[in-house]
Amino acid sequence: MPLGGLECPQAGLGSGGIDLRPIMTGVILSIVADCVVAFSLFVTKLAHNRNWDEVNKRQRKPYIRVPLWWTGIVLNVIGEVGNLIAYGFAPALVVTPVGSVGVLCNAVFATWFLKEPLRVRDVWGCAAIICGVVLIVLGVPQATAARSPRRPPAPPTPP
Repeated sequence: MPLGGLECPQAGLGSGGIDLRPIMTGVILSIVADCVVAFSLFVTKLAHNRNWDEVNKRQRKPYIRVPLWWTGIVLNVIGEVGNLIAYGFAPALVVTPVGSVGVLCNAVFATWFLKEPLRVRDVWGCAAIICGVVLIVLGVPQATAARSPRRPPAPPTPP
């Protein structure tokens, strides 16, 4: 059985002659965009940590005046725009579960850069996410026709 109801021969066509290149473009774009969003969250958290005054137990200055915080916000917008574009290439049924890659990136960034502990339950949670994404992608029904802005789906036939 083809993976996720889609075959991927060398020609780039799936079952029924559907071109898989746009779908793969959407998936790759979604993965990159989700990693950018996760990195943006790391940058904003880093800005919060650096702006916190331990002695006075309050922030040193408002966050809108911290350039690092704005860098994180701009990265977040860029990542979300990338996700929006990914939905134009691949169906939501595929792009949405791939979005959980951001959670895995958050776990890595928090552990490596913010020195937060990686607990056993975090590892189990990441494993559950990976299993869930694989199950959802494997359960994607076979597409019967390509859909694009240039070729909308055929109207339903009356009963």
